[in-house]
Amino acid sequence: MKQIVRAFSLGLLTASLIIGIVYYLAEDRQKDNETVEDGKDILTEAQEQGYFIYDTDMEEKIAALETEIANLSEDQTADQNSDTADKEVVNFMFRIDQGMKLPQIVDQLEQYNLIDNRNDFITYLEENQLTRLIQPGEFLINNQMSVEEIAAHITKTTEAE
Repeated sequence: MKQIVRAFSLGLLTASLIIGIVYYLAEDRQKDNETVEDGKDILTEAQEQGYFIYDTDMEEKIAALETEIANLSEDQTADQNSDTADKEVVNFMFRIDQGMKLPQIVDQLEQYNLIDNRNDFITYLEENQLTRLIQPGEFLINNQMSVEEIAAHITKTTEAE
């Protein structure tokens, strides 16, 4: 009977060792899977919190954007150079005859490209109550004058209000 009990206990010991080994190996695999899933969750959570995730192809994107910026800045400087060439000061002798109405005056100013927007000019004159102060006569006006300066000249006020 002693041998039977020893054999039975040895069988139980062997079975428990096998179960223990399988349990620990399966648990390690589960932890590996969880860390991979947790890694993906960590990345998405970090992005949601406003962190920047660096990609491996990011350097190529950065280089492409830098060349695009360089091209745009070259285009902008070329445009600025052409704008400065276009900004020559051209003087006009502008004449307002007795009895001319505001729309006629604004039409002439717009015809000579002295104002950009007729509505802005009319609005400025009306808001500052300068429409009744427009004087007949000849005025030296250039294409670089602002709306306020033109209004001051044709109303013969020292300063546009």
